[in-house]
Amino acid sequence: MYKACKKAGLNHVHLHSLRHTQASLLIQQGEHPKVISERLGHASTGFTNDVYGHLMPGMEQAAAEKVDIALHGVIISD
Repeated sequence: MYKACKKAGLNHVHLHSLRHTQASLLIQQGEHPKVISERLGHASTGFTNDVYGHLMPGMEQAAAEKVDIALHGVIISD
């Protein structure tokens, strides 16, 4: 792995960095935490959330907006 990274001009990239990058990209793309947790070999999604939770700012707002959209017309009248 080290030789492949060095050959590609990525002298300071380690396997752990690539693993973290994978998780970060999947989170940003909205992949389900269970899928990310399984890909990383974590025992639970809770552990994954504990480790990568700082990469999820705004998710609470996004969830609130989804609920608002779902309830529009049901509870909220125009």
